Amino acid sequence: MSFNQNKKYQTKIASQAAGDEDIYSLNKHVLGPGALAESEWVEAGLVSPNMTSIREYRLQRVRDKLIEFDCAGILLYDPVNI
Repeated sequence: MSFNQNKKYQTKIASQAAGDEDIYSLNKHVLGPGALAESEWVEAGLVSPNMTSIREYRLQRVRDKLIEFDCAGILLYDPVNI
């Protein structure tokens, strides 16, 4: 059996083509700002954000708080995917 034949195993992150109207198209989590936002940024003359530096900044903030509150670790999860 191919994983593409059974919808149970299909990815739900932007997996369906635009315009598909089935139950799987209602449960998509698109990653990133998307084409519309990016085109608006270009039209406005804005520079795209550097996602790597944003992630590094956020991770460092978490690490700093762990040290500040003397925590050995932290459990992080995505409530959408539970």
